[in-house]
Amino acid sequence: MINFGIYVNNLSDPEITKSICDEIQRGLDEKLILDGSIFYDQIASTKQEMPCGLFHASELWNFKGHLLVLSVHSAAKVDNIVNDINLYLGYGWGDKNLLSTLKLLEDNTVKTICFSKELAEDFHRVTGKQSIGYSPTLKNTI
Repeated sequence: MINFGIYVNNLSDPEITKSICDEIQRGLDEKLILDGSIFYDQIASTKQEMPCGLFHASELWNFKGHLLVLSVHSAAKVDNIVNDINLYLGYGWGDKNLLSTLKLLEDNTVKTICFSKELAEDFHRVTGKQSIGYSPTLKNTI
């Protein structure tokens, strides 16, 4: 089993927060993951019950495991951390800066999960790389 984390810029969007919590809870319930973590840059009030730890992004230095990052900007920050982090880019949930995405993908260990089938096709067209899948609700990303 693995440690699984999701890094989101802002927890103010209730839809994204719910999707994140639902997927981590599913992973815990189905024993796909040992532990879950949510990392954020900006916190907001939420009514969503958290199934796992909630940490500011400055705590990523202490994380080891699989990390799904929902923006290219955040992924670039994580890519500089030397911990044992398997990085997954969530393409389409946050910013889609093409030059930053291409720079990030120079590291062939970064895998990508897209928000939709159309974005997966677009991602392949502009980067020449296949995403490992797509899901608009984060369901089954673990």
